Amino acid sequence: MNKAQSSLSKSQKELALDRLLLAEEFIFDESNLGDYLKPGRLIIVDLKDEYITRDQALGLFVGSRQDSV
Repeated sequence: MNKAQSSLSKSQKELALDRLLLAEEFIFDESNLGDYLKPGRLIIVDLKDEYITRDQALGLFVGSRQDSV
């Protein structure tokens, strides 16, 4: 893992790493979100989280939609 300099505290970095490790099994770099978007298919993305703001969730959603178009 890249040890880039950041403004996060040690505990924040540990929390972020823990969350990435939990999400790792669901992250597929080889896939494109557009591969899953088909007419009539419902995809639910749950962005509720105590550590993410409403604006951050919206940014993730908008970014994912732009990537799939």
